[in-house]
Amino acid sequence: MRRVLIALAAIALMAAPSWADGGVGFFGTWADTRDADNTYGGGGIVEFDLSSHWEIQFRGTRYLKFETEFQLPFEDVSEEVEPALRSQEFDTTVLEFGAAYNFIPQGAFEIFVGGGFSYWIFDQEPPNSGEIKDEGGFYALVGAELTLTPSWGLFFEGMYRNVSATLKGDDLGFQPVNRELDMSGAAINVGLMFKW
Repeated sequence: MRRVLIALAAIALMAAPSWADGGVGFFGTWADTRDADNTYGGGGIVEFDLSSHWEIQFRGTRYLKFETEFQLPFEDVSEEVEPALRSQEFDTTVLEFGAAYNFIPQGAFEIFVGGGFSYWIFDQEPPNSGEIKDEGGFYALVGAELTLTPSWGLFFEGMYRNVSATLKGDDLGFQPVNRELDMSGAAINVGLMFKW
């Protein structure tokens, strides 16, 4: 998945000079997933117009301090013993490539939908509870942009991402940890966009 994203990005950037219009933006974000606590972060977006309605987008988002809990897999433990839990903290970087359709191009208030591919890079902290391999997934979004000046706009987005990873590793001499980690969930982005 990462090679596909890199190849698509390279092709798009090489063709970028032929596109007259585009933009760059920065945003704050909040995310909630099925198997980890909600968290916050920030990111950037670069977009190029393909037509008056269609554009392609490149996104990078950094989320800080996701946390999940899992039960240590003991063998032959009495039912009277309280299950041992271990928490795992990790940061993530999400790289995304997709397209968006603008229903009201060049309007004072634009509404758009989009979707594409994502690649999740996991950074565990501390790493001794296991390792989470990088994974690919998909996303969909709906959003709106309020024009502030001919060049600047304030945008709001609601996203849903679909991705599943696996937490693996040995923990303190017990059975190996092998737990599915569902990072699918919603995100909200708010930011500023500069258009040329």
